[in-house]
Amino acid sequence: MIEVIKVIASLFLAVTVHEGGHAGAVALSGGRVTSFKPYPTNGFFGYTEYSGLPQNAQKIFYLSGVSASMLSTIPIRELEKKYPDETFFRYWDFWATVDLPLHSLLALVNDKSDLAKFSDKTGVPVVALVGLSFLWATQKTNKNVLFTGTKIFFVKEF
Repeated sequence: MIEVIKVIASLFLAVTVHEGGHAGAVALSGGRVTSFKPYPTNGFFGYTEYSGLPQNAQKIFYLSGVSASMLSTIPIRELEKKYPDETFFRYWDFWATVDLPLHSLLALVNDKSDLAKFSDKTGVPVVALVGLSFLWATQKTNKNVLFTGTKIFFVKEF
């Protein structure tokens, strides 16, 4: 039961980091965050609304969530080294690592997703984002997950 709580708590923290990336991009670009929801809402795991964001900063907004997740893997992995027996950090590492690939796959089926909107703003094809995101995820040294072709294995022993 405690492991289930750790999985849920790590997911909540990962979503908070992701949405915090969006909120930070809005603040740094001169906009105003009007709603910050790091929990399931509007058909997404989390949601950040804004106003007053300059048009040219919107593509940064759409990338900032997954970028925050990617950057968060640096301190997470340091915490994993410091506390090798604590599974919470392994779960958080997993969510942070799969954020980009999951968002890029979501962009294939949901034109309202962050990366679908980024694709619309920049002209970068969604398929290219999917390929690049899986390349990033498979190149990361993730002790929790093994990606092989189309299968994902969860590694039990670390």
